[in-house]
Amino acid sequence: MSEFPQAFAKDLYVSWHNKSVPEDTDIATRLDDVRLELKKSSLSSLAALSQLLTQIKVFTEKECKVRFKGISQGQFSVPTAQFSPQPNNKGFDLLFKSSDSILEKLWRKNLKRSANYAGLSNLGSEITDLVRTSVVAPTLGHARLFAERLENWVDIVDAPDIEQHLVEIERVEVDMEAKLASGYFAYHSNVHLKSGLCIEVQIYSQLSEAWRSISHRLYETTRLKEGLVTGAGSAEARLVSLGHLLHLAECELDRLAIDFTKPR
Repeated sequence: MSEFPQAFAKDLYVSWHNKSVPEDTDIATRLDDVRLELKKSSLSSLAALSQLLTQIKVFTEKECKVRFKGISQGQFSVPTAQFSPQPNNKGFDLLFKSSDSILEKLWRKNLKRSANYAGLSNLGSEITDLVRTSVVAPTLGHARLFAERLENWVDIVDAPDIEQHLVEIERVEVDMEAKLASGYFAYHSNVHLKSGLCIEVQIYSQLSEAWRSISHRLYETTRLKEGLVTGAGSAEARLVSLGHLLHLAECELDRLAIDFTKPR
């Protein structure tokens, strides 16, 4: 058996995987095929998810108007346009984790294993974000409210709508602790379909949406164990510090909105 690459390099990992998991021979090409098939087979699941997120958006926006009394309002951005498989819709392709990203995640999964490797046979259970999307909320507090309502979707959506539009949805799991991901805080949820497909939905604020693109490069650097300069004044150190400051600002914004809605 070939030696496992301790730092990720696509060619080295593919070579290791092909030799160590022989049933996955030609893993790189086969992952491309898996991804193409996933695009074809997930259309009805994405349509159901679109209906669910839209209904939660409408419900939560109405609730926010009452709860915040006109303070700290805004609309939730749900990715319904992204779910259309039109030739010119680049967003549709971005829903599906790239083959290179899948390989890198398989490397991370198998890094500490000596058997029972993650691969094609258990890809869906090992990697739950093969299909992923996001909802953008006005603030982190609004994001939490959306996550709470998504978790309790069965009690919110009318039964006829569930039977007509959401019959494919088996269950929704929501982690109600905002987790740090790629330098920003987000609520994570997994929408499980009866087909066996799992779609990850991240819920975060508008400020985090802007921050994601900036912090992503640092996240990739640290995750792939490349050289990282963390001295005072370095770009990396400033990114980390700014991320903390922006999160504190979001928390304070939510507290102020609550304070201003309390009876005087």
